[in-house]
Amino acid sequence: MDVLRKLESDLPFFLLIPCIIKGANGDIYTYTDVEPKSRRVASGLNKLGIQQVDVIMLFLPNFPEFVFAFLGASFCSAMTTAANPFFTHAEILKQANASKAKLITTLTCYYDKVKDLSSSSHDSHDVRLMCVDSLPDTSCSHFSELFQADESDMLEVDISLDDVIALPYSSGTTGLPKRVMLEYEYEFEHDIRASYSVMLTHKGLVTSVVLFVPPLFHIYSLNSVLLCGLRARAAILMMNKFEIVSQLGLIDK
Repeated sequence: MDVLRKLESDLPFFLLIPCIIKGANGDIYTYTDVEPKSRRVASGLNKLGIQQVDVIMLFLPNFPEFVFAFLGASFCSAMTTAANPFFTHAEILKQANASKAKLITTLTCYYDKVKDLSSSSHDSHDVRLMCVDSLPDTSCSHFSELFQADESDMLEVDISLDDVIALPYSSGTTGLPKRVMLEYEYEFEHDIRASYSVMLTHKGLVTSVVLFVPPLFHIYSLNSVLLCGLRARAAILMMNKFEIVSQLGLIDK
């Protein structure tokens, strides 16, 4: 309880510290920035027709937009499934169809793998495509459009702890990937236990920087690094991919 009281008293300080740092160019989003931006993303998703229990797919490396999309989807009780950017067209098609994803967010360099998902889909649902960098063609939307939405327009939803928040696909040790359904209750309990241990270790005031290298499409990275780091009020320094020279440079900074 002393840890929680300390965190509450330090809340104004925490709002001003970095939350997400993009290692590639040094862009910084503070804790004050992240929540309203995520709420605007939620409102923008609503305007695209994404509602409670719908699925969005994140086909991205470690970009801040991954974080905003995941948090935004959780605000409107939509589910997020993430896929390895090195998946082949056939692999991404299988996961998109199995999860019934209505929106796929990716980079231009991976666009060729997903651009024909709607026409080649064996399912009847529509798939919208969105990029976080340049637009490859006019049929694709830009992620920045979600930031333009008014957070006050976000639909009010009744979220239960039994609702599903994430749909990771895991092959375990062998076999083909299988869908795993993770609920809000699991995420909450896992993150608060793990981050509480971190806060105790750091005597209740965490101003650490966490160098984020593991890929976000892996559920361990999403749960145990990103969400626990956010709950512990750490700054998350994101690397798009592992490169030893870049990593040592970021550590030195």
